[in-house]
Amino acid sequence: MYRSHKFFLNSVLLAGLFSCATATTKRLPFTGNVAYSSNYLSRGITQSNDNFSLQGGFDYAHESGFYLGTWAAGVEFRGTNTGDLPAAYQELDGYGGYKGVLGTGLGYDLGFIHYAYPGANSSLNYDFNEVYISLGYRFGTVDVGLGVKYSNDYWGGTGNATYTHAKADYKLDTNWSVSLSAGHQTIEDNVGWGHEDHTVVGASGHYALADYCTATVGWSKANLTGDLGDHKIYAVLGMRF
Repeated sequence: MYRSHKFFLNSVLLAGLFSCATATTKRLPFTGNVAYSSNYLSRGITQSNDNFSLQGGFDYAHESGFYLGTWAAGVEFRGTNTGDLPAAYQELDGYGGYKGVLGTGLGYDLGFIHYAYPGANSSLNYDFNEVYISLGYRFGTVDVGLGVKYSNDYWGGTGNATYTHAKADYKLDTNWSVSLSAGHQTIEDNVGWGHEDHTVVGASGHYALADYCTATVGWSKANLTGDLGDHKIYAVLGMRF
């Protein structure tokens, strides 16, 4: 089963590479995206048990600034005992918000997102909501951004949680760009969460294979104990259509 699953995902990856070479540049209010990641990391913590993850979603963006979207990813949340079957295999998000640019050039984005884990036992309380706001500004060739996400009942029913984050992107040329990022997660119920509050830093390089395709290699490090605190190296092939 594992070998056939891996073969299927590799086939998807090869199909994505072919599509990158033939993708059209027409822009529509409805867009889609698909990605093949060697490790799905969120806030420095693996969501796929350090395995690959197939991801994708659809978005609608109105010219007024309002937008709606959905996004799904393969996850693997293991139990506390070695050999436990995954308690969740997939994540399905739905979100909406409003974004725009002020006269000063300051960009803003505020919205709501619901994280769902279909098939997981409801007693695990995996599903949760967040509200978010972010600001962005361009300094010459560098784009910088700051943001905050807040949940009043975070993953696993662990109460109030806040994630503050910052990012800087620098475009080297038409194809190459680099990014630096940092974030800090606080959670009310650290015992229920299973981890302490933590800070995560990361760096990544991106290469545009075509107008709508990007290959990324990145590094991430969270100041957590055990395996969660290991250096994480990952690669992603993504396509927008």
